[in-house]
Amino acid sequence: MEFGREVFGVPGNVTQPVSFAPNQLIKQGAKLVTCAEDVIEELPTPVRAALGTSHATGDRRGESIGAASLNPSEKKIYDLLQSDEPQPIDDIVERSGLNSSEVLLRLFNLAMKGIVRQLPGKLFRQDSSVAGELRPKPA
Repeated sequence: MEFGREVFGVPGNVTQPVSFAPNQLIKQGAKLVTCAEDVIEELPTPVRAALGTSHATGDRRGESIGAASLNPSEKKIYDLLQSDEPQPIDDIVERSGLNSSEVLLRLFNLAMKGIVRQLPGKLFRQDSSVAGELRPKPA
């Protein structure tokens, strides 16, 4: 969509005339919004941090990510992921050397901690809003 800014749409009942415009925008490529988190996740990281999204949305990202206790399997899987390129589950299993059940369990745990995001098609990536916070700081 060419509006020079992000366009969002809250879907409405297709039988209601007032829902035509937002539904049409969604059809044309506007981001579908079903909750506040859908909008907040599109904001730049500094803005999200200033809003205190963890407090407002109830997720765990506001907790100290550096203090997030990752077990060795979770750390291994997290390190295989990138924030800019989603990885298919089969590639994660192959590269990790763990069985698929173990990988799925660890990815679920990482997603619950708010540091990994699952995308459609069983693709996974680091959550870009916190990805840099787990990386060691240069000395």
